[in-house]
Amino acid sequence: MSQTSWYYLRNPFDAVTKSSFKRMLIMATDHHDKLLVESTNDPQIASLYQMFQPAYQAFKQAYNETFQKDAFYQGNTQIVESLFAELSSTKIRQWDIWIQNVYLDNTPQYLMLLPSGRNPFQKGSYETRINAVLALETNLGSFANLANVLADVKAYRLQLEQARTTQQGMEKSSANAVKAVEDRRLELAQVMQGVFGGLILHYYTNLAQVETFYELKYLRSSSGNDNSSAPALQPHTIGANSRATLFGQLTASDSITLKNTGSVPITCFTSNDVNASAPIDALVLQAGDEQTAFADELSNGNGFSWLILMNTDAAVGGSCGVGKG
Repeated sequence: MSQTSWYYLRNPFDAVTKSSFKRMLIMATDHHDKLLVESTNDPQIASLYQMFQPAYQAFKQAYNETFQKDAFYQGNTQIVESLFAELSSTKIRQWDIWIQNVYLDNTPQYLMLLPSGRNPFQKGSYETRINAVLALETNLGSFANLANVLADVKAYRLQLEQARTTQQGMEKSSANAVKAVEDRRLELAQVMQGVFGGLILHYYTNLAQVETFYELKYLRSSSGNDNSSAPALQPHTIGANSRATLFGQLTASDSITLKNTGSVPITCFTSNDVNASAPIDALVLQAGDEQTAFADELSNGNGFSWLILMNTDAAVGGSCGVGKG
């Protein structure tokens, strides 16, 4: 999108949705419905609606596709994590015991097979651990009396490699989907600015009518672009693999500012259920990120009374500054 030097030509629909596809969906859907109602009575509004519709539908389709791609990526990630958890516990223990049934751990043969014991299978990156399995498989090829161990190690190595390849492919597919929805968001923001211009022209003698086509709260300073009235942020600690629940009586138009002040990602959403699972489109703040949103924007679809902050890191605690105003 080209940059303009004159303030009045800047695109507010782009500015307030740069960091939130969900906000664009909410705002654009509201705008769509209001245009649709008026289009049945006013040919000029009908023309603007027809201008708006293709970009809106393209954005919705791209947005929905991110859910499917992300769900597949998350599912395949769980498969990979489960396999590597099994490798570090059950599998390497099993292989070690099978080997020691033939060669005790103080023999040269055991050293040839597992020179560093179980450690390489339990620590390090996924790739180095797959390589440790491959090294054991290669070494077992020299021991005919351990053919049964070799067969099991090889089968598991192939399973690990296939699962990891599938997961990484899904990760790329998910990233492509995010890029596509961002492209559609930009296109929709441009169309919305064009429709806005059309509405101004149509109602130039009564500009208050233009306001009726928008949910104005999403276009005001709560977008996070105006920090002059930002609320003071209260610190909150979220322990490793745990959650914090705040407020309890939020309303749809409550504006919430969140800043990740820790070193691990924090997942943020609202719900009427304090034990709810995070939705796929939950706001995820990386370390140092700050975002302002309305309570209804952050909802998991089941109300917005509680703000829920989740830290899914199994070892490291997180922290988040939170302000409401």
